[in-house]
Amino acid sequence: MPLLLICCFVLLGGVLGACTVHPAEEATGTTPSLVYEMTNGYWYRDGRFEEQTMYAVDGVLRANRPENVREVIDLAGGYVLPAFGDAHTHWPAVPERVSEHSLNFLPQGVFYLMNQGSPGRYRQAVRALVNGPESVDVAFAFGLVGSKQSHGMAVFQKLAKRSVYPGMTVEDLDGDGYFIVESAADIDAHWPTLMAAQPDFVKIMVEHSDDHHRRRDDPEFFGRSGLDPALVPPIIARAHSEGLRVSAHIETAVDFALVVDAGIDMVAHMPGYDLPSEDDLTRYRITPEDAAKAARQGVAVVTTTLLSQGFGRDDPERLSAMRKNHAANLHTLANAGVELIIGSDRYGDSAVDEVMNLASLGVLDRAMLVSMLCSKTPQAIFPDRRIGTLEDGAEASLVVLGGNPLEDLSHLREPTRVFKDGQPLEFPEDAT
Repeated sequence: MPLLLICCFVLLGGVLGACTVHPAEEATGTTPSLVYEMTNGYWYRDGRFEEQTMYAVDGVLRANRPENVREVIDLAGGYVLPAFGDAHTHWPAVPERVSEHSLNFLPQGVFYLMNQGSPGRYRQAVRALVNGPESVDVAFAFGLVGSKQSHGMAVFQKLAKRSVYPGMTVEDLDGDGYFIVESAADIDAHWPTLMAAQPDFVKIMVEHSDDHHRRRDDPEFFGRSGLDPALVPPIIARAHSEGLRVSAHIETAVDFALVVDAGIDMVAHMPGYDLPSEDDLTRYRITPEDAAKAARQGVAVVTTTLLSQGFGRDDPERLSAMRKNHAANLHTLANAGVELIIGSDRYGDSAVDEVMNLASLGVLDRAMLVSMLCSKTPQAIFPDRRIGTLEDGAEASLVVLGGNPLEDLSHLREPTRVFKDGQPLEFPEDAT
């Protein structure tokens, strides 16, 4: 179903031509093509809401009233937040489904996605369809870097067998959807192909690193054994030399310590999202010392606690143990000042669902959760853009809620309006 973008001045914009407004252009009397005055709204500022009138001028927020306002939009007492981010998804991955996936996220106010690994084959076609006014904005890792036993390899092979990746067989995935690295020579051999895909960041698979030598060749552990721990530091260093950040899939607290020591930029899960049993809790508890080191190094940690709901669906005791472990790790990370960001990693769920699950754990307060969703996560996904803020000069991508989420998080579930790049969006009734 095509995405509908409704803008009251599309025809006028087509006549005048799109332009970017700079002070010099204003001085010459050039008329902005899209100028909205947004009144009667409460705007998110430093963890609270302030009543204010703001302006969107060619996709940029302005605090001062410009000349030639073309439309006044009454926000009807709504609460305005920067658009939301989801730092762990694997969609969109193929061009045929970009519109569908945009319609999954945009009506919920989730504009910014971090695709934590998808095949490089579709990169040009997918990139041509995202990062625009009618689509989600996506940072991509093309091709996972792991071992022949990695979780990512198992998942990608399963998806290929289900024809999720058009025109790709399981055999096609090797060297495209994933790169098998089991020696320093493999890093050198695969690196040119990995870089040719022009990823926005590199994703590595680190799994049960303290048990690597037992798991690496045993078919019993297919999907549950990652990179040789000795290869993690040189891979991260190689990516950093290319100016790329690195995100790590991890399973245990030992994995967490390993990647932090190696200079990781982002940890894509907290340990224990798929906890085997309560007896193993100590293997999945982050230590205060490792958390403090992660905080000093500016490591971002993606929460993904919602994953446990699926793994523990039929085992209440196991789910309870996973939730207890999540709460303990969140407490340790938050106390250390680690940057926590939102990620769902479950198709059909969103960052908003992850926020609700985090709230149910009783560790993080509403103010922190709102900040993570609309500020910290978008800024972690696109650190070079002025998003995650509603200050003058920021991108005018907004979510308007019917109530104050600092008082009741459930308001996050029902945006009354969304604006992308300064333009109001409308969707089919069955969009979500």
